[in-house]
Amino acid sequence: MKIARNAIASLVALGSMATVAFGADLGRGSIKDDFDAPVENKLFYGSLSGGIDSSDRSGIAGLAIGYQLNKFLAVELTYDHAFGFDGDNVVSTLVDQYDQFGINAVLGYDIGRLTPYILAGVGYQWTILDREVIYVLGGGVKLDLTPTKQLDLRFRHIEKQDAAAFFADDSSNLLTAGLTFKF
Repeated sequence: MKIARNAIASLVALGSMATVAFGADLGRGSIKDDFDAPVENKLFYGSLSGGIDSSDRSGIAGLAIGYQLNKFLAVELTYDHAFGFDGDNVVSTLVDQYDQFGINAVLGYDIGRLTPYILAGVGYQWTILDREVIYVLGGGVKLDLTPTKQLDLRFRHIEKQDAAAFFADDSSNLLTAGLTFKF
């Protein structure tokens, strides 16, 4: 129940952010019209995402901005905010919250409208109690909705620097869904 509530809250937050940030662009044309139109090379992209941290069942809201270096490789900067809930209250507790900033290398291969990818990166995570360097491994798939918009489903395993072994107890698994806009 707690996972479902956090996931729903994250997706509502994502939908609100997308409507505010890109509302004027979301309703123009149909998918068929957009795919028939010529598209220049779009090297930059931005993403809005929401999801859950499966290790502690907190909700996640995130932003990313990336640059496509070539056909297969991109680099992106990410920011995520995790918010926990105290019991049945919808009030976040400071101890359950964390923020993280990172840089990832993303290696993907375009298969028609699907782009599966893997990613690896480093970053920094901070809470009210501590600050730590993090390492990120993950992957996902992007589905082209239009030539400039994609649905991004992503998994990231995040390990804190002081953990003795990878996939130790002091790690996080983030499951997110997001919208990516190429520009």
